[in-house]
Amino acid sequence: MGLFRKSNDESKFPVLKQVGFLQQLSGHERALFSHSLDRRDFRDGEWVFHQGFPQAVLFIVATGEVEIVLESAATQPAVLDTLGPASFFGETGLFIETQRTAGVRAKGNATLLAISQEDFNHFVQLNPRAGIKLLYGLGRRLSEMLARTNDRLLELGRETADGQPTG
Repeated sequence: MGLFRKSNDESKFPVLKQVGFLQQLSGHERALFSHSLDRRDFRDGEWVFHQGFPQAVLFIVATGEVEIVLESAATQPAVLDTLGPASFFGETGLFIETQRTAGVRAKGNATLLAISQEDFNHFVQLNPRAGIKLLYGLGRRLSEMLARTNDRLLELGRETADGQPTG
């Protein structure tokens, strides 16, 4: 038995209907996509991955919560965010191979659904119409994240120019 178990039926994971980048898919397309997902259960405090690990998997929170944690050798780990059901993370890894910028650990028991870059690409090739919808949804999410980051950088630049604290 591997690290993950394949899901075989969208009805096992009703949360998929609530996941932002999957909402444009039809029920049939979501069911097809669910066949590409792997499932893993985590116990409270168990690490999904650590900061610096390779990033090539997108995760969807099916049940429970996870914490996004900035790990530093100099200080205690800092929780940056908590994500609950229908949240997802790691989408950048579907497009480029890079390292994780933060770690993720379960907060309580959690079930995650995962899709690797390879399985995602395979799904898109086999289901181009659904793939276009997925790519559009993920592109929108990444663009929104970039816009928020740019706004924050502009804000920090103004604070620095005004002599205000940047924290």
